[in-house]
Amino acid sequence: MLSGFTQYLRFYLRVQTDIKMNLTKHSSQVFARFSLYYACLRSSLVF
Repeated sequence: MLSGFTQYLRFYLRVQTDIKMNLTKHSSQVFARFSLYYACLRSSLVF
């Protein structure tokens, strides 16, 4: 569970950086990437 939480923090910080850097250019791509990360995170936490 702890490793999943650290994974979540890593994903979150990564996505935040992506959003800040690419918000004006690729907001839709960043959102799609975030959705993909979120889906992977939820599946990994369930199992």
